[in-house]
Amino acid sequence: MAKSARKPSGADQITAEIINFEEAAAALRLMAIDEFADDDSAAPDEPTSRFHDAEIWGEMSPELAALPIALSVAENRYEKEWKSVPEAPFKVVFERLFSQHQIGKKEGRCFVTGTLGQSKRRLKTNVTHGYMLGIDVDSGASLEDCFQRVRAAGLTCIFYTTHSHSSTGIEIAQDRFHRWAEKSQIDTTPTTESIRRYLREETAYVADVCDSAEFIEKRQDDGMKLIIGTLPIPKFRMIFPLAAPFIYAKQDGAHKDVISSWSQKVLGLAQSFGVDADPAARDPSRLFYLPRHAKGAENFRIMLTCGRLLRFEDIPNANHRDRLTDDPFDRAGSEMGTKGNGKDIFSPTGINLKKWARDRSHGFDIAQVFKDFAEDRIRTEQSETKFTIECPFDDDHSNPGDPDDQGCFIQSAGADAETFSFHCSHAGCSGRDRLAHMQKAMQDGWFPDSVLSDPTYDLAGIDDEAGRESNARSAPITTDAHGNLTFHSKRTKFKRRQREGRDWFFGPDAEGNDVAACQAFRVTHVASDMTGGGAAITIQFQPLHSQAREVTFARAELYNKSEVLGRLVDKWFSVANERITLDLLKALELPIDTTIVDRTGWHEGAFLHPSGETVAAPVGRMDETKLRLRGGAPVGDWRGGTLEGWKAAVAPIFANDARGCEQFALGVMAGCAGVVAGFVGMTGFPILNLHGNTSRGKSTSLMLAASTCGAPNERGAYQSLRKTDNGMESILAARSGITVAFDEGKTTNAETLDNIIWMMAHGAGKTRATVTGDARAGREFCGFAMTANEVPIVQMMTQAKKSQPGGFHARVCDVDVSGVPELGGDAKDHFFASLAKTKVHYGHAWELVAEHLQSLGFEHVASELDRLAKELVGPDADAFTTRSAKALALVWFSGTIMQELGLIPACDLARVAYWAWGTRAVESTLDPFTRAMETLLTNIATRRGLDILEWDNPEGRPFREAAAFIYQDGIEELLLVPRDKLAELCGGHMSGGMVREQMAVRGVLATSGKSDPKPRWSKLPSGQALSHYRVKLSELANFAAE
Repeated sequence: MAKSARKPSGADQITAEIINFEEAAAALRLMAIDEFADDDSAAPDEPTSRFHDAEIWGEMSPELAALPIALSVAENRYEKEWKSVPEAPFKVVFERLFSQHQIGKKEGRCFVTGTLGQSKRRLKTNVTHGYMLGIDVDSGASLEDCFQRVRAAGLTCIFYTTHSHSSTGIEIAQDRFHRWAEKSQIDTTPTTESIRRYLREETAYVADVCDSAEFIEKRQDDGMKLIIGTLPIPKFRMIFPLAAPFIYAKQDGAHKDVISSWSQKVLGLAQSFGVDADPAARDPSRLFYLPRHAKGAENFRIMLTCGRLLRFEDIPNANHRDRLTDDPFDRAGSEMGTKGNGKDIFSPTGINLKKWARDRSHGFDIAQVFKDFAEDRIRTEQSETKFTIECPFDDDHSNPGDPDDQGCFIQSAGADAETFSFHCSHAGCSGRDRLAHMQKAMQDGWFPDSVLSDPTYDLAGIDDEAGRESNARSAPITTDAHGNLTFHSKRTKFKRRQREGRDWFFGPDAEGNDVAACQAFRVTHVASDMTGGGAAITIQFQPLHSQAREVTFARAELYNKSEVLGRLVDKWFSVANERITLDLLKALELPIDTTIVDRTGWHEGAFLHPSGETVAAPVGRMDETKLRLRGGAPVGDWRGGTLEGWKAAVAPIFANDARGCEQFALGVMAGCAGVVAGFVGMTGFPILNLHGNTSRGKSTSLMLAASTCGAPNERGAYQSLRKTDNGMESILAARSGITVAFDEGKTTNAETLDNIIWMMAHGAGKTRATVTGDARAGREFCGFAMTANEVPIVQMMTQAKKSQPGGFHARVCDVDVSGVPELGGDAKDHFFASLAKTKVHYGHAWELVAEHLQSLGFEHVASELDRLAKELVGPDADAFTTRSAKALALVWFSGTIMQELGLIPACDLARVAYWAWGTRAVESTLDPFTRAMETLLTNIATRRGLDILEWDNPEGRPFREAAAFIYQDGIEELLLVPRDKLAELCGGHMSGGMVREQMAVRGVLATSGKSDPKPRWSKLPSGQALSHYRVKLSELANFAAE
């Protein structure tokens, strides 16, 4: 087989064409088996050219040279904020960053192979795009062989040696070697022979390195270490530019699964070229040092092989637990479904022991298994977790049947061992690993293979990789991923046993005898509120003759015996011993996995959907806990069909840049505006109202908006405005954080609509009195509302002689859809038939948007909303007009995010946003001061008792908690307004200074001082210093009447 290393030059031969990597990887594996490195024809030739220290092998095609690359860089690994460099052509990036091998210490300038989010922190959850894929090779694999394999595959790759290239020493932690030697039943004193064996069994070093190892000394240097001498070890880095960036937000599945897919590709690519990569390099946020070498070093190299580009999806996956072997027959065997020494090993009932060991061996309590099932096989108890036992392969020993044989031992995973051991030191068992011994023991009936999945024998718990390992190994009672209880016999007296054909929990009675306590249950939630109090546990159980039931109780209730037991028995929970049952419930000191909140939506970076689904925060207190609404998620219809079905249903809207379908496009774009609004901390529900003649698709647009977050019906996110104030408050509180569509505006009277708009704008329900007469805060909510009516909301309220609430046009955007042409003919039927499918496919888009917002960060989203609002109103607009554009800016940004995520097709969304802004209902024709006074009166009427409080009410005295106070000065009723609050209460129609001057001229403001009276007061009636104005409410009313 010809293996010429030189690639033909010229753009005709070397292009940026994408190859199918599976074929290249298969070819490379065949080369490895065919002893590629020994073929003289594959000897390296001269590079095509050089640039600084870099050897350029092959011609760089125009496509490769222009390939956009963006990286994140820092001056050293300790930087807290990394700089994401904008995209630049590959040629520029290579020449500036990778073409010179600098002299200096190892820990110098470094980079990440992609871009980071707005926080600039180097976290794997903060990587947004991956432009290059890096592999660290420290195993001793040949640099030259690996380079020639990549060249033979025709791929583009940057190779460079690292700072420790050709080092001749290895340091091993002495404790790690000691544990391995004990586990292997050999002398713990290090020797050259035992060190070589350790390197072969426990490390990724190639055979040449292991065989050359020589034990030199034991040295205490930041811990006790073993110093090993070896032949020079090649250490180098491979950086592959990807044909297209890997964009994390555009991948399907949970974020952790997307991160895992990157890791599997890194290791899969390395193994395809015959190297065992440094496992730490699989992290997408892994930092790599730029080329550096120590002063005086001469064997450093940089090599760029120019070829074709690598497509991410074509890279084979590999599990980080898989290891390469130097044996070509083993490597060939791995391609046929085997690994290492042979085929997979199965238990008597068909459990794959290799897969089980990968997932569960780190917590397997094998000592307890032998105590429970094979106690007669135990010969010596060396400790609580380590026994010498009879070997399952005793017949193969030279002394079969010897009861004093101490050659076989077992040890449980735990504090003294990272994983369980089952090992025999007899020559007859040479080559048999722990799984072979497990298999034989089960085949001989020592214990059933059900112990492999029994949580009783899993000290770590299935979910310890999610952060439970430390607690699970010390707590007396733990839970698995499904909430099933595990009782650790060394630390608790409770047990699980069969009783009358069902699982029951047992515990000790007063005499210490095990007696039945209650039927078995599982724990579904362990919760507390945002302050860390209000601890509660939810258990689920199966009554004898009905469906599964759930009961939630506060931990404090456990000390009221009749309360908890009464509620349990009321739901047909079986109790045999009340005291022991309560003792068991009190003993459930489990990790908190749920935070109870009073509304859905965003909480410290985590998002709770009304369905109860949670998008965890990427970092912080909420990253490992679920959110749960107090009282449970509202009953509703929140998800149906598939995401792909929904995308196909709405796609026709955006054809031809949504011309003639602008109202439908607005509906889809607004679908996630509520998620965006909550993310940036906006209060209340901004409103987008579609008005115009019938048959213009207003109701359909509302259903489209509702379908992004739930079902387009009243059990989901599509509601009717025909509701009382209390009914609307309940709807908004249960659907906080999303976009809610409200139809049937024409059936709502102006009085009710006035109250609803104020409630939405303020973001809170009514303040009510408790049974003691104290004030109880109303329910809070935020999101985005889309409504429909035949006339603008402002016109409807004006006709009913209702004043506009303060900042009305900053909260309500009235868009006229009358000018949109009505569809007709077959096109109309096909179009609406497609849109109707959103009644089947709905409730999927919000989750992807929420996750993407987390990756963007608050500052980026907030600044983008400001920018879009300013684009809509133009550079010369005043602040109030800019605020009025915020509702449409939310819709525009929401649509942009959905488009970036591939949820909606390519379309000029800016055109749709400008169209909506151009057709909105204009402001009132009243002069600014009159509008300001109208708004102030409306605010006083609607906010009195909320944040405009009575001065004489002690609960309202802390002034900073109120926007203003009502104060009775003799017969005059005054409104005390802080200087910085006056313009806001007047709706922002004028500046504070202008509105103050005109109010003073008209005698609306009370004055302070006798010789030189001024409208500004420096002290409150209590004597507290605060600059404020005093508005005469009688004069304000007279002005309004005139």
